[in-house]
Amino acid sequence: MNASIETSEFTYSISASQTFLVPVEESAFKEATATALNVSVDDIFEFAQSLSSRRRLLADTVIRYAVHATDRDSANVLKERASTQSISVNGTSGIASPATTSCNVSIRMIVASSQSESLSDILNDETFATVVTTEASNLGVNGVVTSLPSCDVSVAPVHGSSGDCASRTLASGSTCQPVCSNGLIPSGVTSCTAGVLYPATCVVAPPPRSPPPPPKSPPLDSAASPARSSSAFALALAFAIAVA
Repeated sequence: MNASIETSEFTYSISASQTFLVPVEESAFKEATATALNVSVDDIFEFAQSLSSRRRLLADTVIRYAVHATDRDSANVLKERASTQSISVNGTSGIASPATTSCNVSIRMIVASSQSESLSDILNDETFATVVTTEASNLGVNGVVTSLPSCDVSVAPVHGSSGDCASRTLASGSTCQPVCSNGLIPSGVTSCTAGVLYPATCVVAPPPRSPPPPPKSPPLDSAASPARSSSAFALALAFAIAVA
């Protein structure tokens, strides 16, 4: 199979959290975190703020975030800082929790749509994950989990609705079935292969097939008809008995 393959370098992500007594504003938190960790504000992402379930009346605010690193040494330093350093936002100090490090690699394969089925078989084969894991191990990264990008299926087909494609994402190697209206029918199923969406469309239904013509009746004097021969024999026999 002919394919154009583009592989980006490994990127490191440090997932961390801070617990505050009161909610904090996102931009202020990112600026304070960038200063505390000595990184750029643009390196901080996946900001999420939620209430802790430990205290019902005066719930703590837990902020989860992630920060990028370009190499293993920087990732280790950032993990240590994010796990131990308290971040102060507008005079309110947070409490750090142990951080974790993950490693991501982006592999982009460009193939003809006619070869998408064989591509899906390759990417979903466990040997593909083994190759990626081995390459990561050679770079000193262990515990790698491979996953294929999903597809956005939030847009319904023209003259139709989402059907069981109602969720916003479709996992690679999966299919779903949209529903059509106005007498139209789906052209097939919607499928996703490694982040590439192959959507079904609403098309005009083909005209119904004409029923097959009835079988031709045999000629009346055909000797090949067993029923006709039997009838003729019975009549002749009856006539003979009546004459005798």
